[in-house]
Amino acid sequence: MSDLKASNSAGGSFGGLIVAIAGAGISVILWIAKINPDSDVVRRLNLPADATTGWSGLAIVAAICGGVALLFAVVRGLASRRGITGLTVLIAVIALSYPAAIVLGAVAPDRPGPFGT
Repeated sequence: MSDLKASNSAGGSFGGLIVAIAGAGISVILWIAKINPDSDVVRRLNLPADATTGWSGLAIVAAICGGVALLFAVVRGLASRRGITGLTVLIAVIALSYPAAIVLGAVAPDRPGPFGT
């Protein structure tokens, strides 16, 4: 445990932040596609028509990225008092926003997903 606290590696902190940014970007794209399916973002990315229907591949990736980033932030926060943990947590919550909306029923899926919703 002392080795973990003694090593002041920024790699874990930045790794969590990068994963959180990836997940947040996916969630933001899914929210844009859900709210305005005719937007330029959706057309430029050539998203499939079922990208926003329940547990699509993108929603699963956003959930995994958000969960991993949140785990990184918690471990980093427990290991040392320094780092960018707060920012990582904030961006991880944004990454988890679309998957959480599916679980809570705010985004109604057209077909059942892995969690039966």
